[in-house]
Amino acid sequence: MLNGVTALLASWLYRSSMAANFNSRELYPLVIRQSRYSGAYEGGEWIAIPNYDESDIALYEYLHGDDEDFFTWAEKTTFGAGSTPESAIADLYDKLKY
Repeated sequence: MLNGVTALLASWLYRSSMAANFNSRELYPLVIRQSRYSGAYEGGEWIAIPNYDESDIALYEYLHGDDEDFFTWAEKTTFGAGSTPESAIADLYDKLKY
């Protein structure tokens, strides 16, 4: 599925009017996953996490911790959220526009 999502991201960025000003490599490694709280806190059922680092303790605690761990992680992390994987990527892109 990730290959399909990556292809959708590339296609979406290409079609976007802002694509010329955005380096999609800034997102990688990009992880798309279902949100832990079904979107209650995250803003959508799917989240897109850019620059994924499996050694990030705060991310690990969000994925496996309690509510407070989510808020600690979310305060310092830019991530996309949406009802589909594609909309989570689009939300992330919108948040990273400059």
